[in-house]
Amino acid sequence: MTELADAAWKYLTDPHSRGAGNSELYRRLPVEAPVLRFGPVWIVSRFDLVTALASDPRCVIKLPEQSEAMWAASPAFGEVFKRSMSVRPPADHRRLRRLVSAEFGARTVQQLRPRIDGIVDRLLAGPLERGVCEFVSEIGVPLPVMATAAMLDLPEQDWPRILDWAQMLTAQLAGATGGMEQSGPAPAAEEQLQEALRYVEDLVARRSADPGDDLISRLARQSGDEGRLTHDELVSMVILLFMTGLETMTSGLVNAILCLLQDPESWQRVVEEPELAGTAFAEGIRVLSPVPLGSRLVEEDIQLGEHRIRAGHTVILMYGAANLDPAQFPDPERFDLERRSIGQLAFGHGPYFCLGAAVSLLEGESVLRKLAALAPGMSLAGDSLRWRADLAFNSLAELPVRLAGRADAVQNPDHHEVRL
Repeated sequence: MTELADAAWKYLTDPHSRGAGNSELYRRLPVEAPVLRFGPVWIVSRFDLVTALASDPRCVIKLPEQSEAMWAASPAFGEVFKRSMSVRPPADHRRLRRLVSAEFGARTVQQLRPRIDGIVDRLLAGPLERGVCEFVSEIGVPLPVMATAAMLDLPEQDWPRILDWAQMLTAQLAGATGGMEQSGPAPAAEEQLQEALRYVEDLVARRSADPGDDLISRLARQSGDEGRLTHDELVSMVILLFMTGLETMTSGLVNAILCLLQDPESWQRVVEEPELAGTAFAEGIRVLSPVPLGSRLVEEDIQLGEHRIRAGHTVILMYGAANLDPAQFPDPERFDLERRSIGQLAFGHGPYFCLGAAVSLLEGESVLRKLAALAPGMSLAGDSLRWRADLAFNSLAELPVRLAGRADAVQNPDHHEVRL
């Protein structure tokens, strides 16, 4: 086994091998080892190969076999996650996605801009007053859940417990799909799940019986050649939306801000040209992809160049590496506000492309615009940063920042260099 192949396998199997050095592995893979095989597991990292497999209908998402032990310990959790759109059989996945995709398009999502801007204002108010912020917990975690609650038109007094449910559900799903031994969820998580299910069941029943103009009512009315969403499918969709973006958007926002803090000239451009905020967010999540990989089960044999991938094998699509493929993105590690990051894979590709991508882009743009206007002297508040060891997400565990205005930035010009 070559040194790079060994590093790639350790990355998949050893949490201690992940962290600040991820980008070095991602940079090397598409150039030096675009396809690696470890028995029935393939690691694919070159941009054109990753997009080809991600678009191939013979590559599907299925929950791993090791999650069955957890589902047996908690049938309620099993039912919730097995009804999730992403892991449904391909025909069901296509039907459900067609029914709901229009509600998550860029044009529809733009109507959320005033509410998302208001949420960002609220979350930043305290940190701006203090002049410091731990960005992961104070902004990155609550923002996507609050945005989803606003999109679903849920009462604001319910948002704190929806955040609790979202964190619980995301943690349980990560545990069940992360290759770790699971003895089943704790009793407190079971209680939270039942509480969340009762809330959503009641919500769906009320909105279906007396529909308004909110997203749940529109989804309940949605019909077409594929039929309608059943009650259970709509409940599962709402539960899925509670989790949507919690980790993905959290990690993406933190990564984009870290890139800008590492590149003061680019941050200054965003401050002077706030219309670049959306571009900056998109480029940040290309350079530091929040979701580094996706797993697919191959249902039929696939010929990938000189390689034949057999049915039953697993393909690991290395999005983080493909986003640093120099054949697709010249000088790929450079943060470039002129690049526009067209075609980057931070939200995946193909039939499983992230449904909430447009919402995430809007949230990221809103945060960077607000920071450019209110904290143009933003800087790191420490010299060392702790990275997560998760396989599913590539980001910092914490991001302490100083939120300085223009005058403060002049008085405190320190810039901390932190290697990506």
